[in-house]
Amino acid sequence: MNRWLLLAACAAVRAWTWLYTLPLDSTAKRRRDEIDSDLWEYRNDRSRHHTSAANAVHLLSGAVLAIPDDLLWACEQMPNHLRLPRVSAILRFAIAAVAASTLVVSASGPTLDVVSVLEVNVASAGWIPVAGSGTESTLAPAFAFTLTNTGDRPTSALQVNAVFYRRNAKRDGFGAAFSPVVGWRGLIPGATSDRVVLRGQRWHIADDGSTTAYAPFARLSVDELRVRVFVQHEGRWTLLGDFPIPAEAIHA
Repeated sequence: MNRWLLLAACAAVRAWTWLYTLPLDSTAKRRRDEIDSDLWEYRNDRSRHHTSAANAVHLLSGAVLAIPDDLLWACEQMPNHLRLPRVSAILRFAIAAVAASTLVVSASGPTLDVVSVLEVNVASAGWIPVAGSGTESTLAPAFAFTLTNTGDRPTSALQVNAVFYRRNAKRDGFGAAFSPVVGWRGLIPGATSDRVVLRGQRWHIADDGSTTAYAPFARLSVDELRVRVFVQHEGRWTLLGDFPIPAEAIHA
């Protein structure tokens, strides 16, 4: 019986995928193939120790929470001839309605403290060259990392937002960056996400003729630059960590 519940949940996810990709062209088949592949991996993932019924509930709840992201993705992929005001208004209303429903779904079950179970693995932090010429260099602060679920429960979809700032300064921020980390499948216990690279605002530095590779940082005075990383889980944003951005060149 439990096995049939999981198969029914997979069928529901496929039906929803078919529905929101219906107005699309060639991207629809690619999206459906990706979801089919994810569902096959989900069903055959031997690292999951929960029952089929629990996996079915997790699969459906994750899919429901990801509906706003699915609709936004469909809007971005929609062909130009379908971008009519009426279609746009309908989709905006649907996104708002589903976003409200996800809050109800997320509030109905026990809350997972993602800050206590997500481990931030810093891959690199520093400044990357964006562009350059004979008269100036353009750099941007960057923070690269992965997330590992150290808990005993899977997460839902995860998104991160980074705010680059200078310590003890009320102005001269270095921008913000947003990125999804994992989709509706979530991050299972013990799993590590793909590498995420977040970049801040570009900074232009005039060339003084120095041949030293790290000369721009002396003029930049960003030894106190840091980045706050926030994570969104089940509709809630939480501070995940505050990390330094060293005044050194990296290749993110």
